[in-house]
Amino acid sequence: MGLGLYDEFGNKFSEDGAQSHPITTTHKGNDGESVELLLYLHNDDPTQWFNDITIMPVDVAEPDDTLGDQGTGWGVKISKGVEQPNPTKWANIKYGNVITMDDIGAEGSPDTTTFYPFWYRIISPPGEDVKTKVDIKLRIDFTKNAV
Repeated sequence: MGLGLYDEFGNKFSEDGAQSHPITTTHKGNDGESVELLLYLHNDDPTQWFNDITIMPVDVAEPDDTLGDQGTGWGVKISKGVEQPNPTKWANIKYGNVITMDDIGAEGSPDTTTFYPFWYRIISPPGEDVKTKVDIKLRIDFTKNAV
């Protein structure tokens, strides 16, 4: 329990690198494309609250597949909030960017009811062969506090 990552349907993703329920996207390899997902952070532990929360895409293998046209052509961008970014807003967000989320709870108040939204956009380059990528992850850093 602690700080959980959920999809828009309330399904919790696997934690600590486990692949039991990873973030999954499907792309058209011939043309390349972007896929956007609305994701949420949620406090699953009524004895804790969280602050200093940052989220960033990371690639645990080389080459780095989060950097878009500055790397392999694969890229990841994230954007805080429930409103889906339009193409202009996405264009102004750098690949591999870091976002800072609001505190989830406060001293004496854990907030286990609110889901905190952000958008995840992953881009695949054209001409890709069929593959399963397991090296792109979201790194979520935070300070955990007792209520």
